[in-house]
Amino acid sequence: LTSLAVEVSGEDQLEGFRPGRRSYEVETLGESVLVRTVTGDPGSEVSYQLEQSGLLFDAGVIGICGGEVGVPIPIGRSVLKLSVTWGGEVGRYAVVFTRGQVFSWTEQGIIQAAAAGGGPHGFDCDAPTTVVVRAEIAPLYDVMLDGEGKLSIESAGWERLFFVRAGVTVELARLELSKGSADDGGALYNEGRAKLIDVRIANNQASERGGGVYSAPGSELILEGVTVADNVASGTGEAAGGGLYLVDATTFIRNSVVETNVARGRSARSGRRARGGGLFVSGGALYVEDSRIASTSAIGGDGSGDVETAGYARGGGLHLIDAT
Repeated sequence: LTSLAVEVSGEDQLEGFRPGRRSYEVETLGESVLVRTVTGDPGSEVSYQLEQSGLLFDAGVIGICGGEVGVPIPIGRSVLKLSVTWGGEVGRYAVVFTRGQVFSWTEQGIIQAAAAGGGPHGFDCDAPTTVVVRAEIAPLYDVMLDGEGKLSIESAGWERLFFVRAGVTVELARLELSKGSADDGGALYNEGRAKLIDVRIANNQASERGGGVYSAPGSELILEGVTVADNVASGTGEAAGGGLYLVDATTFIRNSVVETNVARGRSARSGRRARGGGLFVSGGALYVEDSRIASTSAIGGDGSGDVETAGYARGGGLHLIDAT
């Protein structure tokens, strides 16, 4: 192909589209796509087929030497396969679409979006909106939720906001997670793959570890343009990871800020220890690029007046144990 153009109806989101490559990624809230192709070989035939999870949705010929075709995009992840045939030679191209829906800006709407899988799913709020949820959201399937910079999700009480199951990928974009609470991972507990883009995680708390996020063994956590602020881990046994608690996980932090988080050991006889005011990392690998860790604290319990039994504190910003 000498040229390939993709025009999505409705809201165009072509962030991963780079002409000149043989495979393309397109995220969209639109319902259909118009594909235009041109080849440099006279008499070459351009054909296509649209598949999702092994099922054939549409197929046909775009034209000789190129042409254009309109194709409805199914909800979820689908692949448009293009073939250029000329003189016994075949060139193959693929455009991968991830199409989402728009849900109501209510607790039920968020639950439905998380349960639908696929995405990116948006929400019909025209102005900054806060939705209070009464139970933890735990998607069963890979899903992407996009708050478009208008949606804040907060807990109604002592509940964590999101749980990512092992083997599941959850992507959250352009929203805020606040007022979540749990023993581990106040806003998010991750056993699978969690990717957060332009998300603010603030004012969450854990009674043990990971005031903002807890990422478990074997998990992957990706933070891009994320702010983790004003979260607290305040443990009865120990307080660890005021912002993030990462154990045997692989974590990427890019263009992000971890600030004003606290790991605070509770005051009691034999005061409780505190480790990693910003991040606590045990095992696994941590990659940090173009980011800032600032104004975070680890504060040991005071031993209820018995100075000799006060809990120790380590790693006001970052505490690492056997990690890369």
